Amino acid sequence: MSAQIPTDLTGRLKRNHLVRTLGRRVKTAAALLRWHFRAFSDLVAPDALSGRRRLLVIYDFSSQPFSIGDILVIQEASLVLRQVAGVDRVDLALV
Repeated sequence: MSAQIPTDLTGRLKRNHLVRTLGRRVKTAAALLRWHFRAFSDLVAPDALSGRRRLLVIYDFSSQPFSIGDILVIQEASLVLRQVAGVDRVDLALV
């Protein structure tokens, strides 16, 4: 006996793989769109730039060496600056 899979089962397996792959890509795209809508909703809202201040913190990996605690130090420093300066939101950009 050979260990061949019947063709109808092979077709179903290939179709299921395609559906799973497509489903993963749709979920990823939906999550990315959801993040963009949340991140940029302040720009299009009627009261978007009405006095809410934001702090942009940029961490450039090409000019600074990376170690385990760097991200935590950057986050801690940004939260201290937020409190001192009275900023409403902090945006972290890891480049």
